[in-house]
Amino acid sequence: MQNLFNNVSQCDITTEVVLETDTTIYINTTNIPHYIAKQLAKVSDSSYGGDKETKTISSTMFTQSTKQILLHLERAENPYKLTVDVKDLLASVIGSMFHEKMLVDRDVEDDGLGEPDRQFKELCGFTITGGADYIRQTQVDRTLNSGEFIPKGTLELRDIKTTSTTNITKLNMELSLYDKDMSLADMKAKYPTVFKYISQLSIYNWLYDLNLSVGYLDIFMFNWSPMNLNTIGQRVQEIQIDLKPAVEVEKYLTEVLTKLSKYIDNKFKPNCTDTDLYGTIKTQYKIMKSGAKKKINNSGTHYTYASAQEALSKGNFVGGIIKEFKDKTMPWNCIYCDFHNTEHCEQGIQIHRGL
Repeated sequence: MQNLFNNVSQCDITTEVVLETDTTIYINTTNIPHYIAKQLAKVSDSSYGGDKETKTISSTMFTQSTKQILLHLERAENPYKLTVDVKDLLASVIGSMFHEKMLVDRDVEDDGLGEPDRQFKELCGFTITGGADYIRQTQVDRTLNSGEFIPKGTLELRDIKTTSTTNITKLNMELSLYDKDMSLADMKAKYPTVFKYISQLSIYNWLYDLNLSVGYLDIFMFNWSPMNLNTIGQRVQEIQIDLKPAVEVEKYLTEVLTKLSKYIDNKFKPNCTDTDLYGTIKTQYKIMKSGAKKKINNSGTHYTYASAQEALSKGNFVGGIIKEFKDKTMPWNCIYCDFHNTEHCEQGIQIHRGL
């Protein structure tokens, strides 16, 4: 019998370049089927690639370390190509594709306030830019999960986020601990997950001159399963975030930009700190049986003793006890940095070699 697949090319087992653009070389080191690898590169490049404007910083870049921002600014000033492994693109590509399909089309919205135009503001010799996902007035009265009533016609600032259950666990933990009156600088040092979301929405609030006190995260967790229901809740969640006032946002941005200017003038890039690399979560609480090495199935991982105690009291974890563990975190902020294993960051090379 004739082989039906004689004319079908086999998947390339190679680390050759699958796509090269003006700014990026995409390689495939883990033998992802060639057609998938190439499409991952193409979608990622259309979403995140392209030349960057000099002295321009996006709202999301302020969640990065000082060194990362300086490296991005340096590359925009003197462009060079980065090498990216397509295996590291899957999560961001899925997120960007989902994100794009979820955005509201203003042409079909009767109030014309769906996805707003990207905004730009000049500050301290830099251009700050950002584009919110959703700014519009509510069409119906509604009540949040928190019990807060939102009347029809209320202007809302919303941001779509695709993330992991682990990240949402950290976010919920930090939301329960952080002081709402603390500065953005302190928040970044002590509660990096909360800072990431509050700072971005607050910068949008400043860019669009909205003067809102709250914003909303529309969270989608791709790795969610029914086992997470008791510990995290539903797969799709709406989380209300308290926004920083415009005057405080501008003060924080001015402090950051002033510091960046001094480093640029002195041609110096400080290394990422332990906080930049690791975050601040050091302790975990798990529900286990006496003598066991693993946690009880479906019992979750908790970052406060009270959370673990609540789960133990509500769950059917017969014989379960709460044990404390030190969180052996890896430098995730370095692993996923564009520059972590390039000649442009010796610190990143050393960390990469030690993994």
